[in-house]
Amino acid sequence: MKNRSASLIALALLPLLLWPSGGFSRQSGRHATVPIVEKAFDFPMGGKARVENLSGGIQLQTWSRSRIEVEARPMSGARAFRASLVSLNASSEAFTCVIPAIPQLRLNVRLRVPDGTILELKSADGPIELSGEPGATTIETISGNITLRLPASFDAEIVLLAPQGAIQSELPILVKGKFDAHAIEGRLGRGGRSLMAKTMRGDIRLLALPPTGSPSPSLARAESPPSTPPREWPDREESPSPRSRPSLRTDPHEESPPPPRRTRAEDSGDVITLEAPLVNVNVSVTDEYGRAVSDLQKQDFVIYEDGVEQPITHFSPVTAPFDLALLLDVSGSTESKLGVIRRAAQAFVDMIGPEDRMAVFAFARRVYEIAPFTNNRFLLKQSIQAIRGGGGTAFYDALWRVLTEVERQPGRRKAIVVMTDGVDNSIRQPWLFPTEHTFEELLARVQESDVLIYPIYLDTEYEMVVRQRRESPMSYAVARRQLLALAENSAGTLYRADTVEDLEGVYHRIADELRTIYSLAYSPSNTVRDGKWRTIRVKVLRPGVRVKARRGYYAR
Repeated sequence: MKNRSASLIALALLPLLLWPSGGFSRQSGRHATVPIVEKAFDFPMGGKARVENLSGGIQLQTWSRSRIEVEARPMSGARAFRASLVSLNASSEAFTCVIPAIPQLRLNVRLRVPDGTILELKSADGPIELSGEPGATTIETISGNITLRLPASFDAEIVLLAPQGAIQSELPILVKGKFDAHAIEGRLGRGGRSLMAKTMRGDIRLLALPPTGSPSPSLARAESPPSTPPREWPDREESPSPRSRPSLRTDPHEESPPPPRRTRAEDSGDVITLEAPLVNVNVSVTDEYGRAVSDLQKQDFVIYEDGVEQPITHFSPVTAPFDLALLLDVSGSTESKLGVIRRAAQAFVDMIGPEDRMAVFAFARRVYEIAPFTNNRFLLKQSIQAIRGGGGTAFYDALWRVLTEVERQPGRRKAIVVMTDGVDNSIRQPWLFPTEHTFEELLARVQESDVLIYPIYLDTEYEMVVRQRRESPMSYAVARRQLLALAENSAGTLYRADTVEDLEGVYHRIADELRTIYSLAYSPSNTVRDGKWRTIRVKVLRPGVRVKARRGYYAR
């Protein structure tokens, strides 16, 4: 009996003695232990890391240490798990973690890698989560969701593709290419590094990491005096003070181009002749990293019309004053979020400089002047607080009216910031909601105007198409193309805000960009008013810079 008992005990202990121990830690459980692979490697900043998990998801976080830590943990099917399934290789420049597809095994991989690491992440159907400040990054999954948690100051050229899913972003995106609910090509911040994320059947979310108390990178790019203290990034619900906001500071003594003049010829009786009008050109200049170049002089610019160099007669630097109109869509699709819209607009008031003037308009089926052009911040905020909403959307007529009001203001640079989903009621039902001005007429006028237009696309598609069934996806696709055309033809920029809570960050980006605008004017050497299109090209006599300006005008 004693020998038999000893044999039974030995058999019971045999599995524990044979269980592989290299690279594993064990967790006690009610029924069984869970094997875990844990490894750590010294790894330099700026290296390359490739992680491929075809049996589950990936969670990756960047940190400030020159070290990689890896943990592979079975979520289900632990009996099919072996340490040899996790292939880990690390050198002085590259790291790889590869896990093949294993039936009945769900394995989650968690990693911490140095900030700035160049990443390639891939899964089959597992979610991929990335948090921190990576270098150039490529993420690909077939049906998993992708979540990116990035700093508000993150700079990247981005491509987001979700053909059968949806894209949401808390970060303001400068749209540069494709732009719809399933694809976005654009820029975060100043651009630079590449960030590509693609999921065939999953969703993509860009989330903002909580602020760390460091100064806003936008302020670092502002051309402010050395004595200006750095501004902390504000919480969403705070109303920042004018002194803590970046300012569109102005110099009222700078020369501004006058409006086109109409004169009567003294020797021709009742015949009215028109002098050759000035053509105003707003120009944004950045370096190869997207940083504003703000120290240029008049002699640094060359303007060509239809290939012929034109003499520059007027020049205003980036400090010249602005007349800025804020146009808010308060139609039925945004009515429930009016409180947040008002707070974001009031915060925008604090971002402009003391010599800049601002007017506020709101529209639904009609457009209303909320506040005239003024630099009285208190009046602007009080007027914004009184905005009410509801009704249809007459976007084309509203922007036409505001263009008229802005163009009446003489002697200053001009811009319109319009927050809208862009879905004019006439897109879907022109017979029921006729407009005074079609989009084609509006675009033609924008091409002739010297007013910068900054559309903020507020994404209401899910609410209006899926939940309320009041609009069609086609209407939103048309609206996005039209908003992009308005921005490109005015030398402005299109931004996207997935939710109204994102508006303040977008307004902040626009305030930053307005500080990078030079204004030039010339009298065309070709004085023929034949109504034809004249192409404008601006060249800057400094290597390595990027120039954005209006493309041309009609000689009417």
